[in-house]
Amino acid sequence: GNLAVSGTWQSAGNSTVVMKTDLATIDTTAGLGSLTIDPGALKTVKLSGSDLPMDGDLLVSTGSLDLNGKNLTMTGSAQLSGTVTNTGASAVFDASAGTQTLAGTTSITTNGGDIRLGSVTGAHGLSLTGGTGAVSASGAIGTVALTSLAVVSSGTTSLKELNKVTFVE
Repeated sequence: GNLAVSGTWQSAGNSTVVMKTDLATIDTTAGLGSLTIDPGALKTVKLSGSDLPMDGDLLVSTGSLDLNGKNLTMTGSAQLSGTVTNTGASAVFDASAGTQTLAGTTSITTNGGDIRLGSVTGAHGLSLTGGTGAVSASGAIGTVALTSLAVVSSGTTSLKELNKVTFVE
């Protein structure tokens, strides 16, 4: 089903929401604690209404999360696998305050919005597509070696520290 939260959600940081339905939507101005996206392979959960502030972790374990033109800002860490995409106007994916642990191959596409990460670790592949948006990582990438890293952006790309990365022509 769909999730709609309005007004003030007390202790949002203590909440965990699990979305397991294909084509479900999330609409909240109150923010969420942790969010698990698990609708199954080739299925999508979509943001709607407002930008999404989060106080906890984001786990995209199967399927995908569609930003749908909404910004997603996280103040916690994130365990990521699967796909974060954007079918709407440019959207910002901001997880610069935490550490992103790759639990599987991960792809983040913002359709012209910025992608901001903190540190990234995990023995999986990572693909970042910002289009005209900037792509940045304020912490180390690859403290545990990534199997692959692809960055596509005509905007500024700023990766503070690359560890255990092999460059292939």
